[in-house]
Amino acid sequence: MGWILGTVLLETLIVAIAVIGSAMYQTGEVLRQPYEIIPYTARHGLPAFMGAVLLGAVFAKVISTASNYLFSPASNLIEDVFVRYMAPKASNKQILIISRLAVVLLGCWALYQAIYAPSILAKMLWAYTIYSAAITPVVLAAFYSRRVTAWGAVGAIGAGTLVTLTWDLKVVQAHVPEMLVGRDAIFPALFAAVLAMIVVSLLTPPPAEAQLAQFGD
Repeated sequence: MGWILGTVLLETLIVAIAVIGSAMYQTGEVLRQPYEIIPYTARHGLPAFMGAVLLGAVFAKVISTASNYLFSPASNLIEDVFVRYMAPKASNKQILIISRLAVVLLGCWALYQAIYAPSILAKMLWAYTIYSAAITPVVLAAFYSRRVTAWGAVGAIGAGTLVTLTWDLKVVQAHVPEMLVGRDAIFPALFAAVLAMIVVSLLTPPPAEAQLAQFGD
């Protein structure tokens, strides 16, 4: 209950600061961008101490979010790829070193995208489209289908990801039906993922009973 009340209070204050700041500072020689409203209001619209506290909170939020975005994929790469397939007998010290290296490399890749990518929002849209079209059908199939195989899941994720990343290319758009030209990749990616999951699952042996038993009846 305390978490819910605290969240409601905090989010209300954040929205109020953004709305009031937008009304106060959107007119002038330089039009403020939406993502600048809260820090700009903290700098110019609040007493020095309160503004400093709010700016500190903004930076803390940015850094904590960036840390999560780095640690989560690094952990997935280490646990699901490095330890499972590349070095099953790796020591804790080796895993720690590789984990730190993965965080640094992912951070460099994120920095490169932030500097040179034409649109960060477009990159985020790719990520959410892949998650929705390629991964969600696999997660649902794991609980509601006894015939989908591991290779079928891999095929679905691969097909959905491939369609998402290539859908906007001119060579692809030139060969799709006219009604789909310029459309978002979510629907063709979802169709490709589900189709690949079904076809590959039918062409590969069904899961063993021991695997199905993990999900109950």
